[in-house]
Amino acid sequence: MRRLAKARKSDPTLVPLYKDSSKHNTVVVSKPGRPAIKFVDVGGKFVDVKDAFRRIAERERRARAKERRRRKARH
Repeated sequence: MRRLAKARKSDPTLVPLYKDSSKHNTVVVSKPGRPAIKFVDVGGKFVDVKDAFRRIAERERRARAKERRRRKARH
């Protein structure tokens, strides 16, 4: 189950692949007089898979309902 959950977190529908071919996508931002901040892309490490699929299903349900309303308004 753990392996399945980890594989689902890498699902391209939940976490799109980024174009950089390096192992970790890192960005360092610094301003004069301030400490540098390092941002590391961790991919889908903290994605709640169940919540993501629930959101996708809800989005599709709303789209179908909107289309039904549009069809009804045209007739």
